[in-house]
Amino acid sequence: MNIPIPMIVFIGIVAILPALIVLVVCMLRIEATRGDAKNVTEKFVPIATEQARISAQFQTYTDRISTLSADVHAVGLRMSGWDEALASVNNKLSSRERADRLSAKRKEDKNDSLEEIVQKTPGVKQPIIDFSKIPGAIPLPQPPARPVEQQPERPFGVYPDGW
Repeated sequence: MNIPIPMIVFIGIVAILPALIVLVVCMLRIEATRGDAKNVTEKFVPIATEQARISAQFQTYTDRISTLSADVHAVGLRMSGWDEALASVNNKLSSRERADRLSAKRKEDKNDSLEEIVQKTPGVKQPIIDFSKIPGAIPLPQPPARPVEQQPERPFGVYPDGW
């Protein structure tokens, strides 16, 4: 089987040339993909640095927030202490006012109760009996009312005559 040389060259060109073309196209495609990847990587570098900066700021803000939260908690504790102190003072003032009111009421009740006891106690004050209304009674003459003597005015510390 003798195959002529031009036929071998022709078959080689027909078989090997498309394979070489495919190989070159694939290599060019790989290089294009590498270039695109490098371009994308270069675009992502500023984004990554920006993300790192934002993360650092977030950490800083988180620290500040935790510090402020602790300060707010401390202020809240101080406020609750002030509230308790204010409530205590308010209770003391209310208690003192209540005690003053009760003592004034007791004094008033004591004065009222003495008057009521005098009025309600039998035999302490004799009511005037009108004997003219009793059948068969003889009216008694009423004693004349004595006039009240007016004392002359004298300066403070001077005794009246006869002392």
